[in-house]
Amino acid sequence: MPYEIPFSQLPGLGEEDYPGFPAQLCPNELPDLSKHCSLCADVLKDNPEMYQELKDRQTSTGVSLARCIKTGIDNRGHPCLKSIGAVAGDAECYQVFAPLFEKLIQGRHGKVPEAHMKCHGRRTLTAESAEPLEGYVISCKVAASRNLDGTPFPPAASRDQRQEVEHMISGAALQMEGALKGTYFPLVGSSSYPSKPDGMTLEEEKMLTDDHLLFQHPDAPAVLSTGSGRHWPHGRGVFVNERKTLTLWINEEEHLKATSQRQGGDVQAAFRELSAVLAHISGSLADRAGFAKSDRLGYLTSNPANIGTALRAESSAYSLYHLAFSCPGSVGGLGVGREFRES
Repeated sequence: MPYEIPFSQLPGLGEEDYPGFPAQLCPNELPDLSKHCSLCADVLKDNPEMYQELKDRQTSTGVSLARCIKTGIDNRGHPCLKSIGAVAGDAECYQVFAPLFEKLIQGRHGKVPEAHMKCHGRRTLTAESAEPLEGYVISCKVAASRNLDGTPFPPAASRDQRQEVEHMISGAALQMEGALKGTYFPLVGSSSYPSKPDGMTLEEEKMLTDDHLLFQHPDAPAVLSTGSGRHWPHGRGVFVNERKTLTLWINEEEHLKATSQRQGGDVQAAFRELSAVLAHISGSLADRAGFAKSDRLGYLTSNPANIGTALRAESSAYSLYHLAFSCPGSVGGLGVGREFRES
């Protein structure tokens, strides 16, 4: 089926990596980073010996230092909005390139203890309402990112590896029953899903877009240069349950981004649904691959900023004007689109 956007011809979305710093092998000398503003650039400038120490290392899946730091070399960044400037190409990167990633993690999260604190889990989930003023929260959602252990993360994955991840996660999702039962929609133009060789229909794409359930191709150079957009839209899609409270994004910037959302402020219900989904997928894949996880760092993601619980919770409330009008003097801690993140 023809598609308007020729992804294979766009830099960073076809077979080749985004132009710039090489992604496979590091050059002998580190480029000039004097005008770069990112955590990665700062670490490499402050520790000039680190590049020579790490530049020839590779993980068992073939991920090099070049792949990890390419986005930070290609993009200067901005001093007022300092990004990390590096990605992990697989779970091993956090060990093989530990001198770099430990400093990046400390720069973003602070010092990480030797033993990672145990997550509370849903059995000790608080019963306290996330809606201090009942009736004012429009919606809430909880999302978690996960990657499969032993497989390169999206920045470093090959075309075949993306397809294998898609088949594993979508296959596990399609086994869910009851309120979680749903449909898998491969992206328009994708040929990786046998039962839908052209991907979802344009009508299905419009429906998911209108419902804000679909992700789009990356267009920011900082994302394109990570490698996560290569082979677009191959091996990518979204699973949606029948009630449209659950979405699973496959092979966007992580192998899996699972989101549970609902109207109102019952964030506990969203968390319970999300936990059930992650437990099901983890159990279904147990004989082939588990989620990439470190005892000390928690769940591992391509973006070091998201490691740990790799969990994000958001709520949207009515405007402060309406809250203040209804309850003057009692809205000091509330905001529109209030967002909470735990990592």
